[in-house]
Amino acid sequence: MHPAAEEATKEGDPDPTDLTGAKVLIVDDEADNGEMLRRLFTNHGAEAVVVLTAARGLEELSRQAFDVIVSDIGMPEMDGFEFIKEVRAGKSGENRQIPALALTAFARPDDRRRAMIAGFDTFLSKPVDTDELLAVLHRFVSRDR
Repeated sequence: MHPAAEEATKEGDPDPTDLTGAKVLIVDDEADNGEMLRRLFTNHGAEAVVVLTAARGLEELSRQAFDVIVSDIGMPEMDGFEFIKEVRAGKSGENRQIPALALTAFARPDDRRRAMIAGFDTFLSKPVDTDELLAVLHRFVSRDR
């Protein structure tokens, strides 16, 4: 088990991978990656919506509320940095303060810094440890319950 998942278990959380009832927006230009994440999250109780562009992500955010965003960084037209800046600027209504996770193949320290400055709450590099990813999302959605 990943240390993040172990930590959640130590804190008395019975299942640090439980996402029951959470609504997750997945923004990734690679359809296979988005589908893999959707399956992972739904297998752990979440409702997940996959979009293939940042522009579609903004459209979804204007239509419905989500509990968390998982976004790729390297996307054409509008990258993840621009996407989260738009979200934080408030153009997506009530989703402006939604927890957001950058999930990307860009793994340099400068990429992490840029992601945090742009407005992401955390950053995980691909290939991602699924226990860690689920524990981070669980922590995000548990804060508001």
